[in-house]
This record gives sequence, C-alpha cells and structure tokens, in this order.
Amino acid sequence: MSLFSRLRTDAGNEWKTLLDHPFPRNLISGNLSLEKYYYYLSQDDHYLDELLAALGMVIARTEKRDIRYFSVKLLHSTLEGELAMHEEVAREGNFLQYPPGRCSREYGNYLILTALRGNERDFFSALAPCIVSYREIAVRTRRHMSQHLPKIYEMWLDAYLADSYRDMVRDYINMLDSLASGITHVDYERTLENFLQGCRFEYAFWEESFSIQEKKTQQEK
Repeated sequence: MSLFSRLRTDAGNEWKTLLDHPFPRNLISGNLSLEKYYYYLSQDDHYLDELLAALGMVIARTEKRDIRYFSVKLLHSTLEGELAMHEEVAREGNFLQYPPGRCSREYGNYLILTALRGNERDFFSALAPCIVSYREIAVRTRRHMSQHLPKIYEMWLDAYLADSYRDMVRDYINMLDSLASGITHVDYERTLENFLQGCRFEYAFWEESFSIQEKKTQQEK
C-alpha cells in the first residue's frame, strides 16, 4: 500500500468527515449565502498567502532537487489556479473582504512552522489533506450542482474539477509516496499525526466559514 493510501486509510473517520462537510455541498446546490462564501474566500486568500511563504521555506531548505522543483511547480499552480480564481470571483461580484480568522491564522502558522522545523515528509503529509480533499470534494459534490448556480459559485467548482488540478493532485500523491523510502514505524506515526492535523485544520476551516452567520446571531442575543 502506498504511503498516501495508508495515511488516508488510517485517518479513518477524520478523513471521511472532512469529505462530508456540508459547506461545499451547500455551495454547489446554491444554498450557501454570499456572506459565507465571501468569508470563506477571504480566509482562503489569507491561508494561501501563508502557504506560499511555507513553500518558499521548503524550496530554500531542501537539498533534494526533485522536491525543490515540485515545490516551485506547486507554488506556481497556487498562483495560477486558486488565487487567480479568487481574483476572477472578485471581478464578477461585489467581493467583501474579511480579516484573517482564527483558523486561517493557526493553519498558516502551523504550515510555516512545519516547513521551518520539520522535514519534507512532515510538510507534505500535513498539506496533503488540503491538496487532495479539494479534488475529491469537487468530484463528489458536482452531482448536487444547481442548474441555476451563480457564476461565482461555479468558478469554485470549475477550479477543482479542472484537468490541471487533477494532474497536480496526481503528481502530489506520487511525490508524497516517494518520500516513504526508509520510513520507520516511529517515522510513520509522526507522518500520520501530521496528516491528521491537516485533516482537523481543513475541517475547522470549512466549519468556521459555514457557521459565521450563526456566530453573529449568537453575539447579538
């Protein structure tokens, strides 16, 4: 069994729960409020800025040419894919920018510290839930797509169903699997914990955006 397949299997319910969060399904069915969507995109913007910084650290620290090249490719893909999609959404609508929330700050800090203090396997196992789950969620949720879905919502789905993103996910998994050489039991347990932490941050990311209106309502009572 490959390293990624083993991680996904051993993550069990944490991986399954991440894939089943209601935020993406509500987005694709057209039942998500603009407020929640804009809050999510704002947090994703803040998070992706931190991810770019973390990838820069990996590029600077690694002594492995293939890891350096792949990290540059991933950085470029983030700029040309997700961040470009955010800019396109902003041009189409009256985009409301929110300041960084707790999750985007903590998640970004975690990735930066992992890139700074850990090894390549630590970093890429921690980031794997982010990279891979978005593709799987997009494939799962497209069957719920509303025929009257707003264009700015459809842009999100298109970004993660794109062939370019599919290919990047495939390359990411292959790269992570290549880091399994010589892995010990202790190494694997550490790698699994990084993967699980990534799953928890991803779930919390969806949850914070999905519950923003409810939080405001509670504060007003």
